[in-house]
Amino acid sequence: MKVIFLLLLFFIVGAVAKAQSLDCKTIHTGKFKTIVVSPDGVKMTTIIYRQKDKQVEENLTTGLKMEFDITWTSDCSYELSKPRFLKGALPGVSRDHILYVKIISIEDNKYMAEVSANFAEEKRVYEIAILN
Repeated sequence: MKVIFLLLLFFIVGAVAKAQSLDCKTIHTGKFKTIVVSPDGVKMTTIIYRQKDKQVEENLTTGLKMEFDITWTSDCSYELSKPRFLKGALPGVSRDHILYVKIISIEDNKYMAEVSANFAEEKRVYEIAILN
């Protein structure tokens, strides 16, 4: 029983240490890709270009291209605000809309992000591939 307890304790301590050591600054800028399946089953690929103070998202499936201001609120959290359409349009999008993003894990070539918004109650988790 002591062995199981010790193994469990080491696992928990290791998991906490790993969570605390996220180096989110490595993905503050770069090129990323996410694939999301819409409710009607359409697979949509979005390329994300993130610079110091701007993020551009280009949906390769729909052709929609948007730019956001990005504000890092901590090393692993940021806000996307003031959405602007560079190509296409999406009804209902307001310049007052804000997306809140929290990076919850980083692996070799991907990270997981929890996304919420000031215009919706739900939170969603996305897997985002790191392209460079």
